[in-house]
Amino acid sequence: MPRKGKGKGGKPPRRKRAWLWLLIKIGVVCAVLIAAYGVYLDQKIRSRIDGKVWDLPAAVYGRMVNLEPDMQISKNEMVRLLNATQYRQVSAMTRPGEYTVQANSIEMIRRPFDFPDSKEGQVRARLTFNGDRLDTIENMDNNRQFGFFRLDPRLITMLQSANGEQRLFVKRNGFPDLLVDTLLATEDRSFLRTRRHQPLLDWPCGAGEPDRRAYGAGGEYADPAAGEEPVPLQRTFVLAQD
Repeated sequence: MPRKGKGKGGKPPRRKRAWLWLLIKIGVVCAVLIAAYGVYLDQKIRSRIDGKVWDLPAAVYGRMVNLEPDMQISKNEMVRLLNATQYRQVSAMTRPGEYTVQANSIEMIRRPFDFPDSKEGQVRARLTFNGDRLDTIENMDNNRQFGFFRLDPRLITMLQSANGEQRLFVKRNGFPDLLVDTLLATEDRSFLRTRRHQPLLDWPCGAGEPDRRAYGAGGEYADPAAGEEPVPLQRTFVLAQD
């Protein structure tokens, strides 16, 4: 019988099959390399998020001032004490860290502070004086008398890390809405909405100002210009959801 010639429907040449196998092998190697690189990136990101990113600096505070009725302290001495604790005298109080002075009394909004034994929120208090003596300490929110009242201590400095970076933890409600909107517009509009459902978006969220000083409400931090606080190379605010 005559031998059939090779037509278009015959098997591809060996050379084509060799190239096909070579491409398959190259594809498998590339897939393995990409998977290995993905695992490496995942471990690196996890170690960074779980590690030094959230290390907050150690804060050094001054002494706490305890006040009680019948203490030997005059109104002028109390004003000097408030100024030394970085409270600010104003005509009308609107925020923590401010106080006003009347004829024989001082009204103030004490800043919230995490004391060693308990965390206390802001308090509107009226300190009434009788000569060189503290007569009464009144809670202006409920008109009750304090038998013991303490001021939040002055922040002296914050110990910097080796790279000169400072991180301050501030709750979400401590940021102005304009700053939050700007952050979301420049970083990730869907961060707050999707971060719980998309692990790849679970990045640290912060806003850093390398060339500016940061001041809390009512002047909580020392004035760098006065030499009261070393100027950091970079300060980052860690934005946390409530």
